[in-house]
Amino acid sequence: MNSGFPSPVPRPASFRRVGVYRFLAILTLPVLLLLGATCILIMYHLADIEKLAADTNEKRLPGILAAQRTLINIENMRRNVAMIYNAQDPRLRRNALIDALALASESVFEPDSGFIDYARTAEPLIRSLSEAKSRSDEAADSLHNEELRFSNANGRLLLRAGLPDVPHMAHNARYLSSDTDIAQDAAHSEHIQELLFPLQTLCREVPSDDPALRDDCDRFKSSWNALTAAWRQYVNADNEARALWRQLDELLRKLSDDASSVEAELTYRAMEHIRTEARRARTAFFMASLLLIGVLIVFVAAVHRSILAPIALASRDLRKIRYGQPTNSIPPVRLRELQDLLDLLPSLSRHLAELSERSGQLEKEKDRYANLSLRDALTGVYNRRSFDEQLSRDGRKVPLALLMLDVDLFKLYNDTFGHQAGDAALAAVAHAMEQSLLRGTDKVFRYGGEEFAVLLPNATEKAARAVAERIQRNVRALALPHPASSVAPVLTVSIGVALRTPDDKADDTELITHADKALYRAKSSGRDRVCLYRPEDGPTARP
Repeated sequence: MNSGFPSPVPRPASFRRVGVYRFLAILTLPVLLLLGATCILIMYHLADIEKLAADTNEKRLPGILAAQRTLINIENMRRNVAMIYNAQDPRLRRNALIDALALASESVFEPDSGFIDYARTAEPLIRSLSEAKSRSDEAADSLHNEELRFSNANGRLLLRAGLPDVPHMAHNARYLSSDTDIAQDAAHSEHIQELLFPLQTLCREVPSDDPALRDDCDRFKSSWNALTAAWRQYVNADNEARALWRQLDELLRKLSDDASSVEAELTYRAMEHIRTEARRARTAFFMASLLLIGVLIVFVAAVHRSILAPIALASRDLRKIRYGQPTNSIPPVRLRELQDLLDLLPSLSRHLAELSERSGQLEKEKDRYANLSLRDALTGVYNRRSFDEQLSRDGRKVPLALLMLDVDLFKLYNDTFGHQAGDAALAAVAHAMEQSLLRGTDKVFRYGGEEFAVLLPNATEKAARAVAERIQRNVRALALPHPASSVAPVLTVSIGVALRTPDDKADDTELITHADKALYRAKSSGRDRVCLYRPEDGPTARP
């Protein structure tokens, strides 16, 4: 038997096969090794990053805190130095001096030697600033006193010169806190000098006969020279204090910058090292990912070629075998287990073909026996069993007409011509009934003996009568002689018709009873006729 499955493709002598587990191990091992190497490499870089982070936390963080503490001390020192120079209250300056010297002496606890050197440089400058500020205050007080004496000594001279009072000169350094204040005070002094210029002119031209004016001019010159000397002393002392203050402020600012930049640079280096390690880890991960993707592509290609493609071809051939189509040859594969499965396909095809052929024969036998069980062996029409099934299957879904038919005086026909002739007559009557049906849904049944039944689904009363009358005519047209009949010289039939609609309450048994009553009325009325069931029909006793 040809199953349509070709013979397996012969394999070359050098063709080697491996087991599926070994094949998977060969494919999986490189992937696992690559994953392991990638994990080790990444863990190595992560360990370096963790070590750098711990080092930063243990070393750089304390340094940052120390630098922050140093910056706070420097800012406090700058504030105290500014207070030494600007404060007017001697007590405030003294407290600021003590705090500044204390902060400078605390620098011995700092780990940075540069800060210690700067702090040691600042300490004598702070003391010098305090001393210079004290000298400036003394010069300012002396200047103030000279201004008061000058104002008191020149009253009469101003009256004699006809000049107004010269404004008071408040040259007290306690009220001069900036370069702007000093410049304004100097301008004020120059303005006073301009106002006093007439006095100077008057004193240069003192007449010899006015000794009082000469005395006043002498006092004016003496007072003015003392005032000028006090002013120069005050300016020099204040300039010295201001220079020391600016030098200290610049020193402390540079110290603050150094303290912040050194630790920031160290922290930046540590973070840059961490970033470098992170970039290395990222590069390693990227390269390993590319390599892993390549290995996975090779893995998928190998699995597709050695496993999936042969399975797909085998599935295609199995579908062809299922539908009885010819199949194609499948090339050999290297997997032993898969090749064993593919080698089973030819025998499977043969077995399926044999099974299909046997199944076909069994179906034919089944249909034949089923047909025999539902057909009457003598007449070839459906039997009583088929009638009961058909009537139960039709049910009450659609209108149904039932024709009950009986061959008139058939016992006399058998007595006259014998049973063989009677059997032939029944077969002829059954054939004539089938020829009378025009729809495929209408069926003829042998109900028993010489009695037949016809089921007409979806038939009206008029259609059922027409079918019954056509059967009656076709049976008479057979012209089977019946000399013993008192009805007609040929074989005739009597037919009873009953109908049921979906709304009727009559069941199958009642429908048969109604058709039987109509048949009884047709036979009792002279036979060879068609009668429809009426409710007034009597009992069904056969005449």
